[in-house]
Amino acid sequence: MDARTIIETLGLKPHPSEGGYFIETYRCNDSLDAPGLGRRSVSRADSLASCGRRRWPPRRSSEASTDSGTPVSCESLRR
Repeated sequence: MDARTIIETLGLKPHPSEGGYFIETYRCNDSLDAPGLGRRSVSRADSLASCGRRRWPPRRSSEASTDSGTPVSCESLRR
């Protein structure tokens, strides 16, 4: 199965900032106000298909990622 078939079958959409394709698979109904971020869901889950280079923009919240089912660590350093 090629990438295009997987993208179409799962209904993945282009990721606006990280590249590749994604679909939101879960979003918690609970939300909170985060200073500088506005109202945000307490948690959510996405499935991401990289399809080449992935951009890692600065993070404004914690994130857990996997790559082909393997955990990936993404550390955020701030001044």
